[in-house]
Amino acid sequence: MHYTPKLAVLSLLTANAAAKTIRIDVGTNGKSFSPDNVTAAWGDTVEFYFSKSKHSVVAGDYNKACSPVGSGGFYSGTVQAKGDQPSVFQVNVTTTDPIFFYCSVGNHCKDGMVGVVNPSSDKTVDTFRSSAKSAGGNISPDAAFGGTLVKPSEGTAPKPSPGATGAAGHLTTSFGALSAAAAAAFLA
Repeated sequence: MHYTPKLAVLSLLTANAAAKTIRIDVGTNGKSFSPDNVTAAWGDTVEFYFSKSKHSVVAGDYNKACSPVGSGGFYSGTVQAKGDQPSVFQVNVTTTDPIFFYCSVGNHCKDGMVGVVNPSSDKTVDTFRSSAKSAGGNISPDAAFGGTLVKPSEGTAPKPSPGATGAAGHLTTSFGALSAAAAAAFLA
């Protein structure tokens, strides 16, 4: 196959166009992530929208519930929205492996405030939640890392519609999709 500059530009724009933004509400309905089970591809962004209550999100170790994952991962720090605007913590997805997460505030994890990105058939949010309920306590990392806390207006994921279910109801095409469509039309 012969590659041209136009094809190279189109390839880059198309790769960016495939990225999605997935919204997860934190604490909107008490000690819960909503949804608590989503599917994301490499390059997608997960946005955690924090409500007025104090919560956090930590990438957790599936084999040691309510404890941070051994390497990599993320931690938002304790976050609380100010006023009616939620605080947003963005995490870039760099794997298709399961990414378990939990709230490390108080006993929230032990109370079942957990979730997963990319569950597998044997590692599910339900099995992680069951392990969390018998955990000795929650562990918080020393400082926030692995993501970006942004202003509410910089979050890009729309609030899910009341009838939306599953991860597909919480996905939105990134600006790159519009760019790729425009580039494809231009390069044709």
